[in-house]
Amino acid sequence: INMVQIGGMDSTLVDFEIPRKYGLNFTIADTTGPGGLFRALRTYPLMKGLCRDMQEVCPQAWLLNYSNPMSMNMQTMARAGNGVKGVGLCHSVQGTFNQLMGYIGEKPAECEFICAGINHMAFYLRMRKDGKDLYPRLWKAMERLEVYDTNKVRFELMKMLGYFVTESSEHSAEYCPYFIPRGKDVIEKYAVPMDEYLRRCDGIVDEFERMKTFAKTEEPMHVHRSHEYGSTIIHAMVTGKPAVVYGNMVNGGAISNLPASAIAEAPTLVDRAGCQLTTVGELPPQIVAYVMPHVQQH
Repeated sequence: INMVQIGGMDSTLVDFEIPRKYGLNFTIADTTGPGGLFRALRTYPLMKGLCRDMQEVCPQAWLLNYSNPMSMNMQTMARAGNGVKGVGLCHSVQGTFNQLMGYIGEKPAECEFICAGINHMAFYLRMRKDGKDLYPRLWKAMERLEVYDTNKVRFELMKMLGYFVTESSEHSAEYCPYFIPRGKDVIEKYAVPMDEYLRRCDGIVDEFERMKTFAKTEEPMHVHRSHEYGSTIIHAMVTGKPAVVYGNMVNGGAISNLPASAIAEAPTLVDRAGCQLTTVGELPPQIVAYVMPHVQQH
């Protein structure tokens, strides 16, 4: 399981400071754009070395990658991994679905969905309960200010593109030209939290210190399964009991109107044979147009 952030807080600070000198400002900067690109470049040697070690020590093992930038890191595996098997994992698909079901008062376990695209820019193509489309209820929920105000950027993207996107409003604001480049008034109108990731990383550094201290005490640790996909994948591979997760792998035609070599995020079947993307078919053309500039950078 790969969960590294090469360079830590110091390098992340540079990801924001250098672009800022040239008038480019960001919220998260870990996926695409200058911050994502340079994070990928400093993670590349680790990813390549990790795959080389796996090839020597455990050639049949699967690498579960949680590290961003997800798509570019998985491109590293595809191009330089020498056949090592891996899948990229994020929590935005299942996390956002839970949030959306909260908006309309439904239990996620009683509903079903299909989502596809690329990491952080996948879209819920279908959401249903008992065969009935749930999108009309989401459009209705958006009209309530207490709902709209929690996700202004993503609801605006839904108005433009017709579908809800997986990654948070603070991430999504920097993936397209509709928000940050339009200036201070638009940033304030849609509550875009500039430099949000720096504040988050500050908190994470403090959390690491608390965890180190906690680990040395006799206080018991509560262990439970989270909504992360890692344990589900391990269970399915070991027992053979099939599961469906959302993974990031080489597209290979799963999404028919994205390049075959792109890293797609789509429904992924897991069993003793490992992980394999399922066939989604075509994405709506406006979504392809939205994600393709990022696919090209990856």
